[in-house]
Amino acid sequence: PLWPKIHRICQPCLAAPADTVLDALRFTFAAMGGSSREPLRVDDLARPPEAEPGKEVMFCPILGLPIVPALRVRTLPGFHLLSLDAGKEALARGSYTAFGGRFVCQNLEYLHPDDKVFICAEDNKAFLNEMSMRYHRYIGHELKDRKAERKRLRERAEELKIRRAAQAAHRQQLGGPPAAAAQEVPGAGTTLGAVAAEDPYGGAAAA
Repeated sequence: PLWPKIHRICQPCLAAPADTVLDALRFTFAAMGGSSREPLRVDDLARPPEAEPGKEVMFCPILGLPIVPALRVRTLPGFHLLSLDAGKEALARGSYTAFGGRFVCQNLEYLHPDDKVFICAEDNKAFLNEMSMRYHRYIGHELKDRKAERKRLRERAEELKIRRAAQAAHRQQLGGPPAAAAQEVPGAGTTLGAVAAEDPYGGAAAA
């Protein structure tokens, strides 16, 4: 249905300044390939824009309106893309609320209308080139996830090692034969050797 798409665009207009709304609508329509002199139609508002990477229509997380390229800023140190009006208000208050959190705003970086902007899907930070955004994702998110996975495998291997030693000590007390080096631990569902074999990071779990 077209109405939810139109409602998402038009609902914030009720609380925004008139000139801000007009600039946002002109920019959105131009990005869709239309002319500002032609009347807006329902199909024009609902049709998704086709833009090159970094030139997509982006919405201000505070005002909920399309961000005009000539009236956009990046917050520091938050690195979030905001419309100029929202950025000035955030700077005056010293903070802003967006993306489900509250962030400090110490300064604003005014972007050129021709600047491309790439948004990190993990934390919504804005970057001026795709390589910077990819590097940020790798260092800030992917690398942390890999380290957490290696830590989980090491802890699992250590837990199985301790459990296996306890099982062997219990058998010796009962006078039974000692457990084999690669014997499966009852109730664990796997062995230490299997954990090390499953480790995709070069056997870190067995260390």
